[in-house]
Amino acid sequence: MRGGKTFPFYFFAGGCRGMRLLHLLLLTAWGLVENLDKAVRSKNPGVYADWVALKGKWQRPEDALPPSPRRKVAFLLMGRSGLLFESAWRAFFQAGDPALFTVHMHLTERHTTPKGADFGFWEKHMVDRQNTSWCKLEPARFELAARALEDANVSHLVWLSGDSVPVKTLEQVHASVTATDASTFCRDQRHPQRMRAEMWAIWSRPHAGLLVRNQDKLYRLFDGVSGACYDEDFYVNQLSVLGEQASMRQACPMWTHWIEKHGYPRDAPAPTLLSDSCSTKNPSQNMHPAMFYTVCPAGIMELVESPAVLFARKFFRDAKIDHGTTDWTDSHGNQRYEPLASFISHTLALVPEDPERGVRPPKARQRLLRPKTVADLRHEI
Repeated sequence: MRGGKTFPFYFFAGGCRGMRLLHLLLLTAWGLVENLDKAVRSKNPGVYADWVALKGKWQRPEDALPPSPRRKVAFLLMGRSGLLFESAWRAFFQAGDPALFTVHMHLTERHTTPKGADFGFWEKHMVDRQNTSWCKLEPARFELAARALEDANVSHLVWLSGDSVPVKTLEQVHASVTATDASTFCRDQRHPQRMRAEMWAIWSRPHAGLLVRNQDKLYRLFDGVSGACYDEDFYVNQLSVLGEQASMRQACPMWTHWIEKHGYPRDAPAPTLLSDSCSTKNPSQNMHPAMFYTVCPAGIMELVESPAVLFARKFFRDAKIDHGTTDWTDSHGNQRYEPLASFISHTLALVPEDPERGVRPPKARQRLLRPKTVADLRHEI
């Protein structure tokens, strides 16, 4: 990996509590780069001057946005060994109009096919595995972006996490994303001088072309800048330096629950979802957002019904919807608890309606999918 300090991959992938503590101590030792532009400018003035020189000169014909009727959205999925909610994402894409989108995926580990997964569907969307580490996923991101830009009708690139779920249909996402020519970033509101943003952003075609072509300059800009997280710090500041503020909008299309001091806003508050009576979760910490295990239907519906939210994270692999009554049963005989992917697929009408799914008198061989405790699931983080 080029430049800067690098954590071993096992920190990114999670691990035991001791590793997590060491991870936190190392980040604390690094400190928060409050004024990122100043830090980059003083550390690498020559490269900074080269970057500033791009202002007003970087656009190329292939960066032009396609006409509205032909615009496609490129969905760029990033996971470890697969997608935690593969069936929901497969249904999301299969229910969509193929003329509206392309899909590309990068996995940091060897792909393992979960039960019921259609590996053949995903294999054709894979890009070559890149060398990545915690806070330095850029080799994979640039590979995915370059692949997406090969289609001249792609107007926007949407970044998606492997532990997320869609909360809108593909047609709804397409309409929302292509309604603007701008890029969308979920920015840290508590540290404005840092000018960082969550990596689950939406890039416009012009910005994606600029970033992919000049990725080597970006790496050299951050060479030796302590405390920088490439995934969050690479983009907003550098685009702002080039005068692109008017082409960037603040919004958080990927709903995530961070602790307040982390700074990332919540465009769509979800009081029901966050209440203890609705959900069980691993609480948000300094470096990780909250991770949900069980959620009540009304909580997820807050996100489904919010115009500002297109996707949501983070959820455990075994996340379930708690219908609150054993009278609720699905067609497999599961009582009360429904897999999150199934609920999303049916709620968004991505799959045919199941007449056996819903509240009805219990059958003799039905089984209760009683959740494990959050403590039992910490190894999945």
